[in-house]
Amino acid sequence: GGANGERHRVIDLGSVQPNESYILIAYHNSNEWAAQLNNGFLESFDNADDMPAVSETVAIGGNSGNTRHPVTLANENGNFNGLIVEFASWNTSLNGGQKASLYNYFNDKWGNTNPVLAGIEGTNIDFTEGDPDTQITNSITVTDSDPHNNMDSAKVSITTNFTTGQDSLIFTNTPNITGNYNETTGVLLLTGSDTKANYQAALRAVNYRNSQINPSANTRTVEFIIYDWDDASNTVSRNINISDPAATPVLANIESGDLAYTEGDGAVSITSAITVSDVDDTNIESATITVSGNYTLGEDFLDFNDTGNISSSFTSGSGILTLTGSDTKTNYQTAL
Repeated sequence: GGANGERHRVIDLGSVQPNESYILIAYHNSNEWAAQLNNGFLESFDNADDMPAVSETVAIGGNSGNTRHPVTLANENGNFNGLIVEFASWNTSLNGGQKASLYNYFNDKWGNTNPVLAGIEGTNIDFTEGDPDTQITNSITVTDSDPHNNMDSAKVSITTNFTTGQDSLIFTNTPNITGNYNETTGVLLLTGSDTKANYQAALRAVNYRNSQINPSANTRTVEFIIYDWDDASNTVSRNINISDPAATPVLANIESGDLAYTEGDGAVSITSAITVSDVDDTNIESATITVSGNYTLGEDFLDFNDTGNISSSFTSGSGILTLTGSDTKTNYQTAL
């Protein structure tokens, strides 16, 4: 244990030879730690294992009085994904200036500062039901003061009002950056080492998709984070306003031929084929049927037998039959 919930592991380098250069690669997943030294397997153990005992606070190449030179690694809250350490051994004492020179060499080569995200738009995005995939940001920037130019990964998350089955984040893979979207959590992970410029372009290429009919109208918040090794940037975000205008119902499939009527025929059905549909509602509230061409007062009538939920009213002065009352699309189709 340690500060901030750290869990420490000690890797025993064994016999380190003087005047040699070493590359140590340590990594872990949720189950175990492992380490390689100069591309050879060194050690592995379970996260649940006890830490090997150490007689002192050790540093890279630290000498505890024998030939065993341990290195201590820390996993802070599960954010640590790997460590690469380059170090050299020696067989003479170093004076203060030599130590400082060695420290500065490794610090310059392997030191890491957090990347910075900035420039994202301060306005909300307006997304209306049925809109195509929508770009989230066209102005976000990626900077990092480190001498190396590459980023390693990024995370784009719908953090507020994420709705499973509706919200998606869309990304088209590039030669070096791969996107993986988790539709259960609303998190898009971008992985693969690439330049700051290419990661900036990748973040700008992320689109929001909602193909749901009648989507939730709650405002979504989308957050961006980028990683340089295991160092995370600041978080920037943008909101998406979702609007769901009511879709209009649709009538279709009425017969194309004229209806023949002969004097004395009595009441006849105008259509037996008309259909009623509405993509975002289950009920219809009203309907009108109109004799719109050559209506003759006193001759032409539109008649309807009221149902439990649908009532009718015919206006003889205008030739309009009005049906009112909330009922299902199927029942209104039958009524027509």
